Amino acid sequence: MLQAFEDFCATHSEWKVVNGPILFSPAKISTRLYTFLNTTLRPILGSIRRSGAILSLNFPYRHYLFGKTFPYFGLSYETRAFWTYDVWEPGFDTFERLVREAKINLLMLSSFQATQHFRRRRIPDCEVHWVPESIDPSRYLARPWSERTVDILAFGRPHLRYHARIAAECVRDRINYVFQPNYPSFQDLAQGLANAKLCVCFPRSVTNPESAGMVSTLTMRYLEAMASRCLLIGEPPAEACKLLRYNPVVEVDWSDPVGQIKSLLREADAYQALIEKNFAEVNDRFHCRSFVARVEKLVARRVRKLSKGPRSKALPIPGIELNRQAGCLSQDL
Repeated sequence: MLQAFEDFCATHSEWKVVNGPILFSPAKISTRLYTFLNTTLRPILGSIRRSGAILSLNFPYRHYLFGKTFPYFGLSYETRAFWTYDVWEPGFDTFERLVREAKINLLMLSSFQATQHFRRRRIPDCEVHWVPESIDPSRYLARPWSERTVDILAFGRPHLRYHARIAAECVRDRINYVFQPNYPSFQDLAQGLANAKLCVCFPRSVTNPESAGMVSTLTMRYLEAMASRCLLIGEPPAEACKLLRYNPVVEVDWSDPVGQIKSLLREADAYQALIEKNFAEVNDRFHCRSFVARVEKLVARRVRKLSKGPRSKALPIPGIELNRQAGCLSQDL
């Protein structure tokens, strides 16, 4: 998924592409090797000064950032920008050490709660901004409701309590409930979502509180279901109302969850407006092109601050360099 996201950013912007290290198998070994080289050669690499900014769209882990972007994050760029997701509360301290070690100047996080936390940490010379996850909706499909054969779909991270409440009764009442299907490719995932009427969506803070802590964020599963014109059932993440100013999810009626499913399937027309509103939002606010524009704006604003030049509405961004294999973006401004 990150690869497709990087490809979109590279092909729908003026960002330039640069190749990072060649990763060999197993990736755990190769990323650790390049991380070791980055650490060992830091005094030499740090003496090489580059104008402009370097940007990485990456996972929030040390070996991924330093290993897959070598040698660029070792060089002394004027601005080091980093966008990432999956920054959960139990890992805040470890991630903060990474941000400080990498000397990140512009930190962009997909979660509102994580953004608030790291703003309060006041890391020296590090701006922190909230930039939610995004997708390319054109990659997803949407069959007419009457042609969909799956009544309710639960894929990815499961909510076991909800599954236990509905599984047996769905079989009894002949509700086609598909739980944890295997999607070997993205095309299979897109077809599966396009064939589902309801899609179960709960935040990680509900399904896996031990790993998420208090972070309740709008993840890819919500956006993918919205782009596929499924009706979302479950629980909205805490930040949903801040982003959307409405609830995109039909919240579970725990007193009669299967009765609620029957009602939603029977009265589907009453929820078409919500489905279409969700579809419109994901094509606007959560489209990858909106992500590109947001990142460009933040990077350009920081560059203006550094240059102490006059404020301008123009975004003079000639290019970002993207390492498709290593997940590194380097921007010359």
